[in-house]
Amino acid sequence: MSQENVETLQSFYQRLDATRQPPAELFHPDLEIHMFDGSAVPGPFLGLDGLNRWYEETFDVFEDGRLVLDEAIVGDDPDVMVVTNRFVGRMRHTGLAADFPVTAVVRFLDGRIVRFEGYRERAEAFKAVGLEE
Repeated sequence: MSQENVETLQSFYQRLDATRQPPAELFHPDLEIHMFDGSAVPGPFLGLDGLNRWYEETFDVFEDGRLVLDEAIVGDDPDVMVVTNRFVGRMRHTGLAADFPVTAVVRFLDGRIVRFEGYRERAEAFKAVGLEE
């Protein structure tokens, strides 16, 4: 199952970048998105409506913003992974280039993404799921 989950995750990033819309069919209806502490859009964002709200609120500040997947680490539980990614683009109001790293714990249920938990520090995400860096 972990390879299928990795492929689902990769599909999310690819399709989000290509269509500028989160692909709802990759997400479980009970989805929860929690950004990192101190985020301007911390959430929680719940369900598929929350997914769309997360996208709008997060990417509203970017001009041509995208989310780039850097790495997905799967531990003993194939339905839980630590993901390093970056919000990349140009800030809409200032024109400054942006490249914000964020680490997340991503959880799967029935082959679909059911939870994103954002962490500012990579070590915090690993600790949250009991993995060693």
